[in-house]
Amino acid sequence: MRSPSCGWKPWLNPLHKFSQSGRTAGFSPPSFLLPKRSARFTMNVSRKGINYGYRKILLDLPPGERCKLIVSGVKKMKINEVEQLVGITKRNIRFYEKEGLLAPGRNSDNGYREYGGGEVETLKQIKLLRKLDVPLEEIRRMQQGGLTLTDGLRRHLIHLERQQHNLATTHALCQELVEAGEQLSSLDAGRYLDRMEHMEQEGVCFVNIKKRDTAKRYIGPVIACALIVALMGAVIALMLWAVLTEPQESPPLPLVAVLAAIPGAVILGAVAALWQRIKQIKGGEEDAASQY
Repeated sequence: MRSPSCGWKPWLNPLHKFSQSGRTAGFSPPSFLLPKRSARFTMNVSRKGINYGYRKILLDLPPGERCKLIVSGVKKMKINEVEQLVGITKRNIRFYEKEGLLAPGRNSDNGYREYGGGEVETLKQIKLLRKLDVPLEEIRRMQQGGLTLTDGLRRHLIHLERQQHNLATTHALCQELVEAGEQLSSLDAGRYLDRMEHMEQEGVCFVNIKKRDTAKRYIGPVIACALIVALMGAVIALMLWAVLTEPQESPPLPLVAVLAAIPGAVILGAVAALWQRIKQIKGGEEDAASQY
């Protein structure tokens, strides 16, 4: 039997076989009988419990022949390949994994993450929904089956309508200030704040300044930590140099170790403080990786 020419999607391993036996060593997915010369069909590829999604494949078959297609495997990708393919940064991909929205497999030999077609489709779905500003919790509920896509988007439409109303109210208030010709030096901010507080009691939401105005600068803490580490590292290096150059006149080694441990503890404390500060800043930003 002649082998037809086949145009593959990049997810499928080009090492495929066309045979009459219907068996391939190690992997026997469903086969498809295709009596037509040219056919386009959608197949679901899965292996060892991992679903790789639905792929459309165009086959150009010889006239008057029936072929049985045997798929021999599915290509796995590294995170760098997925980043280029889907257009989502590695940081975002790992964030979605941390949030439980994505669960790639691990290579048993090196422990690296491996992504198949199913994970790529999941990332595309997440990208689409996040671009529509659908919250992560809603996406999680959709994935878990607790919420259908239609119901989730209906809920999101209600949220968008509320946002639209909030923006319209904010726009009207800004327009009123412009038309009044208010000057900052003579602005009666209390009067407007009282009106805004009354609006908030009626359901209008203005910007949460506590969340928005959280500090987002890492430079200061990093520089301070780097200076402390450099200073304490210089102290330790000076102690070691003194011990090595004049070993007869140096104090006992236990005492040297204790003295060196003091700046070492300072270094560890500075690094721990920097780590906590970074976590605080990230907590304040909150949307650095989750908002796409």
